[in-house]
Amino acid sequence: MKLGKPVLFLILLLLGTFEKGISQEQPILGKFLIVKVGNDVYLNWTINAGSICSGIQIERSVDSVEFVTIGNISGTCGSISEAISYDFTDEEPIRNKRNYYRLIFGGTQVSNMISIEIIDIEILGYQIRPHPLVENSLLYFENSRKIVHQVEFYNSNGNIVQRLTTKTDNFEIQRSLFSAGMYYFIISNSFNSAILKGKLLVQ
Repeated sequence: MKLGKPVLFLILLLLGTFEKGISQEQPILGKFLIVKVGNDVYLNWTINAGSICSGIQIERSVDSVEFVTIGNISGTCGSISEAISYDFTDEEPIRNKRNYYRLIFGGTQVSNMISIEIIDIEILGYQIRPHPLVENSLLYFENSRKIVHQVEFYNSNGNIVQRLTTKTDNFEIQRSLFSAGMYYFIISNSFNSAILKGKLLVQ
């Protein structure tokens, strides 16, 4: 049985299997949510009862200033008598960037922005955001099964300078624990099997 997007959204919400964006509310909107589902970003919003507009534009930005239109819902939107829910899927979000979204109702009313960061780890198997390490950063990797992993950081002499563990898909790297320079790291799982190797530049 193929589930509709609103049903899928509710199931994902209950299971907590996605990254969720921040919800915003304003007079025309009852809610405005974004979630990352796989490599897509799913948007869901509700127009409050009594609010009517002519068409909805969905816009995206990577700097929160310059927006491009990525979708349109034509015709009359909203209803005098009841709240109406809408959804849209962005199948091509900008990877390794924070994606900002907003809605334009009837070409005039602009919603608040909400955003979500899309991390792509396919090329190297990991992603450090931001990098080089200036303050604190997150080292992302694939860990959908929530298995305990550890990462060990080595200096140029091959000495371990830091060891971290996690059950999530990222390690938090604190700048205060490192001197400036280049480090090498190895990520291993709870079976002591090395799964990833990489470099960390600390400034």
